[in-house]
Amino acid sequence: MLKDTTGLPITAKNQDAVNAFEKTVISYFRFGIDIGTNLKETYSKDENMFFAHILRGYFMHLMGSRKMLTKAENALSDAKKLEREITQRELLHLKSLEYWCKLDLKKTTACWQEIADQYPGDALAIKMLHYSYFYLGDQKNLKFSIDKSWKYWTQKKNSPYYSYLLSLKAFGLEENGYYQEAKELAYEAYSINKDDAWAVHTISHVYEMNDQSSEGVKWIRESFLPNKWNNFRYHLQWHKAIMSLNICTNDEILKIYDTEIFDENSQEYLDLINNISLLLRLEMLNIDVGNRWDYIYEKINTRLNDHILAFIDIHFMICLCYKDINLAKNYLENIKKYQDESKDTYAEISKSITLLLCKAIIFYKTQKFDKCIQILEEAEGKSYLIGGSNAQRDILNLIHLDSLLRIKNQDKLQNFIKKRNITRPNNKFYEKLNHSINN
Repeated sequence: MLKDTTGLPITAKNQDAVNAFEKTVISYFRFGIDIGTNLKETYSKDENMFFAHILRGYFMHLMGSRKMLTKAENALSDAKKLEREITQRELLHLKSLEYWCKLDLKKTTACWQEIADQYPGDALAIKMLHYSYFYLGDQKNLKFSIDKSWKYWTQKKNSPYYSYLLSLKAFGLEENGYYQEAKELAYEAYSINKDDAWAVHTISHVYEMNDQSSEGVKWIRESFLPNKWNNFRYHLQWHKAIMSLNICTNDEILKIYDTEIFDENSQEYLDLINNISLLLRLEMLNIDVGNRWDYIYEKINTRLNDHILAFIDIHFMICLCYKDINLAKNYLENIKKYQDESKDTYAEISKSITLLLCKAIIFYKTQKFDKCIQILEEAEGKSYLIGGSNAQRDILNLIHLDSLLRIKNQDKLQNFIKKRNITRPNNKFYEKLNHSINN
């Protein structure tokens, strides 16, 4: 039977198809611009390769768009026709995709974890686990999912996957507050492979969470490879912009947004989230963002019934609040309807936190700051459930902080700052926000 570079058996017509498939997986790991091209090459070598169907299905779900679900189901259908011909490991991947098409991300994740436990050389399963734990808000398993298979990978340092898995491990550490260890591992990954966008990203997170803004901006500028990376490059520029808030003028930040982050042709959800999150920070600082909300609204208007990730819904609500508060209130009812009619993992998460946070955002925009604060205090221990990184979810902390500043509740404000200083002792955004409100 044919095998991949880790020695795992794989079902395919020929080794060329296997090689093209692994090339596609590597492209996915490094956020390459050639992912689609490599997947097409895989199909050209074997038009009915099982893993090509599975990977295509995974990619459709990764788009975070409900209109892509039919394409994911088509990939599943193609893969299921080969069910009797595949290995036990491949069968588990089939089950993963099947559960995902039912929008049961928890069972999907359990399948990926089973694969990683039984076959630690399955780099794709580990990468998918990293995605699912990230959006399930499970920071503990974001770290442990890599740790469980790490003994195997320490013996495979010559594998083309090794450096990428090293950067995944580093990011899991970073999200759990092990900044120095995360930075060391991410730099090691980067030293092996400078094309690894996730290593660059993880190091950027370490600088950001330690409020080393000048160092972080310099790092991104020096390591940035826009001609090799897909739209994830915009997210790296988003990190640069967030850190630049501490050291650049308002006009300079707007220029970064316009020339390095916003892409008028992109519909990708992460790009939209980058745009929304940065614009909200600028609004907090009383910076005139002109009609930039209008452009984002035009993009999300056709996706307001998606409800694929709570993380996306929260950001869409922010945009709607700044476009038209009535649109935001309608979206709140839309979310309620979705929650009443759905029972999948995404709906379960939505019911636990999304509605609550969306209400807080509406109260914030309508200057009902006391109600906003009350909800955010209630949600404080579970806002991680929306998924995303600590840096991305910090937008909720900033809404909370801005609300406290505007009602001038000194007791609550000082308590909030005291807690924030534990994790972000050098953060300058508070000073900038306070200055913008009082001047």
